[in-house]
Amino acid sequence: MGIIRTLNGDISANQLGVTYSHDHIYCIPPYWAERQDDDLLLDDPQASERELSDFRRAGGNAIYDATAPDYGRQAAAVAAMAQRQQLHIIATAGFNKGFLWSSKRPGSAQTFAEWIAHSDVDELVEHVCREVTEGIEGTEHRAGVVKCGTGYNAISPLEQKTMEVIVRAQQRTGAPMHSHTEMGTMGLEQAQLFKKWGLDLSRLCFAHMDRNPDPWLHRQIANTGAFLSFRRYQSHQISPRAHPYPGHPGALPAWLSKADLNRRRFCP
Repeated sequence: MGIIRTLNGDISANQLGVTYSHDHIYCIPPYWAERQDDDLLLDDPQASERELSDFRRAGGNAIYDATAPDYGRQAAAVAAMAQRQQLHIIATAGFNKGFLWSSKRPGSAQTFAEWIAHSDVDELVEHVCREVTEGIEGTEHRAGVVKCGTGYNAISPLEQKTMEVIVRAQQRTGAPMHSHTEMGTMGLEQAQLFKKWGLDLSRLCFAHMDRNPDPWLHRQIANTGAFLSFRRYQSHQISPRAHPYPGHPGALPAWLSKADLNRRRFCP
């Protein structure tokens, strides 16, 4: 039985119980904070903890918090909430996607883009691995997943660099890997790069597959051995006129259902 690394320590897989496979609990994304887009700031810790309490009372046991540092991760605060609510919360190390990187790193004059561009791959791998094996931002709380991502219908050079970083971090730490796809695009292209770098794709989950409701594409990605994650498979958010998902992702060999409630309006 595998080990699951939560913010408050390691547990065995059979302790997980009912698990949300992707959500954002309490986060202040620098990119959206700089632009004063309040809907994307989950910055009320009391409201976040009420949501956790509701989840626990409904029978939930564990949550994967997919909030990377560039999306305003608040690891220490979330760890404290998890302890109070007696939940297993798994944090992520790594990166989200390139358009967020024009914002400043918290406590630094550098933007995320400058940091990624000016660091070599080995330095970034070491940084991510430390968050998994030692602790996040000087705390004892460790990440249990490593993450990367790409933009809409494109992979920028910096995104490709972080993809290689995360593959190497996964191979060193053994942590499961999560990949963000913007509007469900570039999953197959990501998989091809991951395979080239020697990743065991059975350790990977692609997020937001429902945003691009193409069963043929989903099947091709699933055939790589990776997991696919869906938020809404009866409707999707690209257009109000879009057709429902033609089928059910349960027909795929490995899929996960998630909530990903990353906006204030989803959590009144």
